[in-house]
Amino acid sequence: PDPGKPIPCPSERSHPMKRILLLVAGVAGALVGLGFIMPAVAWWRQSGFDGLRVALPLLLGAVLVLGATTALAKGATRSQP
Repeated sequence: PDPGKPIPCPSERSHPMKRILLLVAGVAGALVGLGFIMPAVAWWRQSGFDGLRVALPLLLGAVLVLGATTALAKGATRSQP
């Protein structure tokens, strides 16, 4: 190797498989999170707020959607060399 040129760190190199997995995990996580949120909202509208029966799926779904959005953003952006 050229002594004047730094060797790139493995985390700085492009990994297409990692990007694809992050995108797929992001889409799947968003769909699963919405799968928790939608029934909880329907239950809330139909029966009123019923404590943990509504709050727990809403919170879990929101966390899943937030994590999925983060994975999608990380998978969609390319690292700059």
